[in-house]
Amino acid sequence: AKDAKAEKTTEVKGTVLGPDGKPVPGAKLFPHHWGKPFPGPLTAADQSGAFAFPFDESLRGYSVLATAPGYGIGWAYLY
Repeated sequence: AKDAKAEKTTEVKGTVLGPDGKPVPGAKLFPHHWGKPFPGPLTAADQSGAFAFPFDESLRGYSVLATAPGYGIGWAYLY
């Protein structure tokens, strides 16, 4: 039986930009939480650097990390 409490999700959208302010196509996005396992990528940025993915709102305190070959790691907090 399913839990009566419905999972609430929000769509997270954004654009991965490099240090020059230009989009980074193909950048991979990963969820991150200190002390939690680091799963595989959620998605990758499209040719314009844009991305979108559903986010379970019960996972408050997570960050999303973005990286691509030749770049370091960038991140944003998901509250």
